[in-house]
Amino acid sequence: MSWYNNNDTSFIDATQIFEGGSGNIIGGDGNGTGESSVLTDILELKLDHFENEYEESEPTLTYNLYLKNNNIGGEIRFYTLNGVDYNDVSNNNLEYNSKIGTNGKLYLYYKYNPLISALIFSGWTDVIDYIVGNRQATINNSATLATTTTLLQSQITTLDTALVATDSIVATNVANIGDHELRISAIETEEAIEDIEDEVLTNYLSSIRDNLSTNAQNLFDDLVAFTPGSRLITTLQTIKSLRLQLIANLFQAVVGGGVADGFDDLIYILTDIYKD
Repeated sequence: MSWYNNNDTSFIDATQIFEGGSGNIIGGDGNGTGESSVLTDILELKLDHFENEYEESEPTLTYNLYLKNNNIGGEIRFYTLNGVDYNDVSNNNLEYNSKIGTNGKLYLYYKYNPLISALIFSGWTDVIDYIVGNRQATINNSATLATTTTLLQSQITTLDTALVATDSIVATNVANIGDHELRISAIETEEAIEDIEDEVLTNYLSSIRDNLSTNAQNLFDDLVAFTPGSRLITTLQTIKSLRLQLIANLFQAVVGGGVADGFDDLIYILTDIYKD
């Protein structure tokens, strides 16, 4: 195949010397290596399969451009004027940041940037492996997220059930606490009333006891004064000596056993006195 340029006579047949510009391709025998390379060893417009139909028995044909390097260990490097300014290789030894490696895969040079990642350092990155690795990580994360979501949903359902049960228990306890508070208040009120009643009753009975003692003393004194020397005086003196026990028995009977028991004690004492 021949190439022509009507405006530049220095561009001649691809199998010949290319002269002009900043460099040249040395003509050779077409072996495709070293200085023997010709333009067709580097660039080839080839009629072959369309896109990904390379496994089809009868693929659609189209012209595809091939950029080639047939040298052992050779790479295809993409040079730009300012590429050297966007890597951190010392002494400007790296003038490009993208290449096709000897394995035919695309590599990009990454310059360390802690704002992007503090753990990924400068160096060449296998683009396809990096993309596939991230894709797989995304798939793994999606699966983990789905599992975690299912687990969380199950736990949420369990918590909802437990919360409903807890609400019921709390409501019951609140009701019981309210009932207990009412009972405690009633007991405290009853005890307070009983304390007041006991104090009032004790004071009242003490007053009666004192009055009985005083009046009995006065009565005995009067009777002795009006009936000197008689058997009645002896009886009255005996009753007088026992008046405190009588009054105490009456008081205890009223408080403990009732008034009837107190009178029974009185009759017993009088019977014991007069049996003589």
